[in-house]
Amino acid sequence: MTGSMEPAIPTGSIVFIVPKDTYGEGDIITYSRKASQMEIPITHRIMGAEMVDGQFIYVTQGDANEYADTAAVYEDEVLGKVVGHVPFLGKLLDVARTPFGFAALIVIPALLVIFDESRKIIRIVRGKENNEVKVEESNTDSKQNS
Repeated sequence: MTGSMEPAIPTGSIVFIVPKDTYGEGDIITYSRKASQMEIPITHRIMGAEMVDGQFIYVTQGDANEYADTAAVYEDEVLGKVVGHVPFLGKLLDVARTPFGFAALIVIPALLVIFDESRKIIRIVRGKENNEVKVEESNTDSKQNS
């Protein structure tokens, strides 16, 4: 969301993560702070690691940032290692979260499908009515010819 991992991961990308048993220097990880359950996860590169009280503590930094992050990342805060990303898909999802974006991406296409299906149903019903009229006319014609 901030561009801190550019150029490796462009702003607005969706990242794919896989939990690992261990992480090393140079790995790009996604983590979320224990203190804040509502915080958006952060994706940064591991610059160093240290074992403290039986748990790894990582020093992280965004590739585009001049300095390392001020708060260390505890092993149990790591959600996983980044294994891939899709550029700009996150921007589309952000738009979808707004009322206008939701309408544009969900409601409007749904209404178009409903409208199109309604037209098909009306055509089928009218076609059956026309066939019934033709059948009645042909029955009347055949009776008159007899």
